[in-house]
Amino acid sequence: MTKNAQRSALYPRLVENCKTGNSPGSCYEFFTLLRKLNQDLLGSPQECLVPFGEVPEIQKALKEGVQLMIQLAWGEKPPAAGLAKFNWMETSDLVLYCRLKQLNLQIYGEENWQNLRLATYKKLPGEAQIFQDGICTNCERIKNASQVLSDEEIWVRSLFSLRCEQFL
Repeated sequence: MTKNAQRSALYPRLVENCKTGNSPGSCYEFFTLLRKLNQDLLGSPQECLVPFGEVPEIQKALKEGVQLMIQLAWGEKPPAAGLAKFNWMETSDLVLYCRLKQLNLQIYGEENWQNLRLATYKKLPGEAQIFQDGICTNCERIKNASQVLSDEEIWVRSLFSLRCEQFL
């Protein structure tokens, strides 16, 4: 690589790697970045949390981090109820999710959290992709989870239902 070659910005690159790979290895760096953000915010004075939360990059990371974690755990189709909702995520990843949830609630409030939850429901796939001869036959008309499942069913099958008290 030459001195003049430009690297893509770190955050978008880590998000894309995580989305594309959907595995512990591909998300390691992104989750590490989110853990660092969490540490930095919690290490700041309490009265600074809301002003820091208004910084566009921080706001984006807190919202996008939670949404991506929900989507990664959900997978390509609705998971079965129970432990399937965690997919490949380990305890440390669940702790990270809970800490991001706590920060979102502290900075932006309960109403914003509920709006984020409902918006995320619309991003979750409600059915699996069907491939025939290497071509996705239903990708143009695939339904999202909120078209196939009730809000209660989505909640039960997603990380949103994780009882964070046990991790914080």
